[in-house]
Amino acid sequence: MKRNTRYEVIKAVRSRIISLDLAPGAPISENELATNLGVSRTPVREALLILGEEHLVEIYPRIGTFVTLIDVQLVRDSHFIRESLELASLDQMTLPLTPESAENIAANLVAQEVAAQQNTAEFFRLDEEFHRLLMEAGGHAHAWHIVNNAKAHLDRARMLGLKKASPPIKYYREHLSIFESLNDGKRNDARTMLRKHLSRIFDDIDTVAREHPHFFVADPNSNSSSTDRSANETQRYAYLAPHQRMQVHQARKAGPTNPQS
Repeated sequence: MKRNTRYEVIKAVRSRIISLDLAPGAPISENELATNLGVSRTPVREALLILGEEHLVEIYPRIGTFVTLIDVQLVRDSHFIRESLELASLDQMTLPLTPESAENIAANLVAQEVAAQQNTAEFFRLDEEFHRLLMEAGGHAHAWHIVNNAKAHLDRARMLGLKKASPPIKYYREHLSIFESLNDGKRNDARTMLRKHLSRIFDDIDTVAREHPHFFVADPNSNSSSTDRSANETQRYAYLAPHQRMQVHQARKAGPTNPQS
């Protein structure tokens, strides 16, 4: 039972981090999580240690526990694994698609179009299902688990992009174009579109980082020099030390103070 409880807590907290319910840099209270999840502090503490190993939370003794900021290099690593496996699966896909695969993907796309205009969280789930169905059509359904386990950092950036950069309908249209090319037997066209589609996340990161630099750590592979960027972009990957983030959080909880007259 204890092991199952810990697993459920890990799953719940990871989901909150990826969905941005727990935003990058946000402090985490063991007591609040335990109360919200209806468990004791022990499985929460154990779950946070495991999520720390996954670099989704950072624990500072005597200061606090925080959701990690989005590390662009970790996003790149996750993207590399995902792109490599998805493109390899597409290369081995039998075209045109089988009637069963075509029907499943078409049904997914119908649901995507509705969710894209109404529910970002549901669209995200259907987006995941679309890519899993592509892997399944390529004969690599089980490899999707490898992709899924490797992309928590990528998923946080994707959710951030959906909420603050690229509207879901844009991704739906790209999914539809990929599907139509596969259904027409145009593998090269589908491959080019899929690769561009998977890489769009980095455009979204640049867009979001300009407005919300506090969500990111420094990008060590930026090719732009500080003299080529505006003052805003120079600071786009801002960083607050843990004690500074705790001070900001405490100030927000306290609310505005009225100056003494």
